[in-house]
Amino acid sequence: MTEKESLLKNVLRDLGLNRRARAACGELMAETRSEPCLLCKGRPDRVCLFIPGNDFIRKIPLPVPEGRAAVIAYTLCDKCNEIQDDLKFSRVEIKLLMDLLDPTQGDKVVLGEDE
Repeated sequence: MTEKESLLKNVLRDLGLNRRARAACGELMAETRSEPCLLCKGRPDRVCLFIPGNDFIRKIPLPVPEGRAAVIAYTLCDKCNEIQDDLKFSRVEIKLLMDLLDPTQGDKVVLGEDE
């Protein structure tokens, strides 16, 4: 296991995701790795995870039962990732919301049970 994989595993565990949910996140990240950058559609350099809070979940029709967490994987290029303002995260959330509301986007969400 690489240092990055170990760090991700620990972060997901600290977020309260069980082993099955952490494995599903790894699979989702592997599947997402080849998708273009979420913001500019350029070559992807990194896979990111967005774990929306309850406020975000209430805004969109995600079937997230009580006691479960939604995890959404997306990619960014290095240029978009280097954006240092708070707007980067707002743009990411808005783009993810638009994609999730588009029925042609398929299943991009992993639902993991909290431990």
